[in-house]
Amino acid sequence: MVDQPNVESKNQFQLHPHFFPSTLVFFKFCNMLSPMSLAGAALALSQLFSITLAQGPYDPGLPIPRISDNSLASSDVADFFYDYYTAKSEHNISHYMTFFDLVDASYTDVSLGTQFRNVTAIRDCFTGVFSHMQPGSIAYPIQVGVEVRLLSVFDFKQGKITRVLDLWDGRKSPIIEGRGQDEYFDNLGLDNLHTSPDPGMQAVMSKLNDMLSEGDAAGAQALFSYNAVLVDQTLRTRLLGQLAIGRYLERAVSRLPYGEGTTLRHVVGKGKGGGYEWKSKQGKGIYGLSLVELDERGLIKRYVALWDGSRVRDHQLKVLNALALE
Repeated sequence: MVDQPNVESKNQFQLHPHFFPSTLVFFKFCNMLSPMSLAGAALALSQLFSITLAQGPYDPGLPIPRISDNSLASSDVADFFYDYYTAKSEHNISHYMTFFDLVDASYTDVSLGTQFRNVTAIRDCFTGVFSHMQPGSIAYPIQVGVEVRLLSVFDFKQGKITRVLDLWDGRKSPIIEGRGQDEYFDNLGLDNLHTSPDPGMQAVMSKLNDMLSEGDAAGAQALFSYNAVLVDQTLRTRLLGQLAIGRYLERAVSRLPYGEGTTLRHVVGKGKGGGYEWKSKQGKGIYGLSLVELDERGLIKRYVALWDGSRVRDHQLKVLNALALE
């Protein structure tokens, strides 16, 4: 058993035991603090979580904007993440830690190359994060359950967080200079999973990854709906329509990080919204997350891939980007 922090129980929100076992959340971050030499992960994360408000509807009486698209999430899930990001935006470590399981918890930022393997490490890190954050810095969800700024995966046990994985495109970001070593990239906290994936979502994600991993562009194309959209957020590419997606995969599947040789690591979500974590064979430390949204027939109507472009050279990104052209 790990050392358990003395957490003041301020969080009154409790999830039903049958709450989603895992889900994806996108949250917004804007301008970083001034570029600087990083002393450690706490300072790096405090820069990442230094948030400015977006244009749009916002009730100044609320701690953070309640503007997220929750169409793919239950009300319990939406409320949980609103409360979670409220605690983070309050910079209140005692409140924030009440969302985590006290025995089994890990927090990994893939792009920074850092991992905190228990609640004590998470508490110590975010105590430092909150102390470095500017007053008024906030984090808030913009879609629970699609545009991508940062993608987080959450896994739960009895309504408490056991695993958080953050991933974002670190290319051109000054805080990547302080990135840790890739020593944790074999596990990513997967030993903190306590639930099985939703069978329906597991079947779709496994079949899609199998087709892409085997280089079967036609087989992957058949899983998309006629008017599907494929977005690679890292490459800034967007393909519209099943036929165009199929032609793109024919050209690119052997080179895409989520193409040939990709290993599926973890499936999340339920119903029509979910996704999966994957490991690429294209280079060391290239891990990614793919969001998948299904239509009424169980076909993919939206696929969004996000991976860390800072782990490949610029000329490689240009080659991959050019493959979207016809």
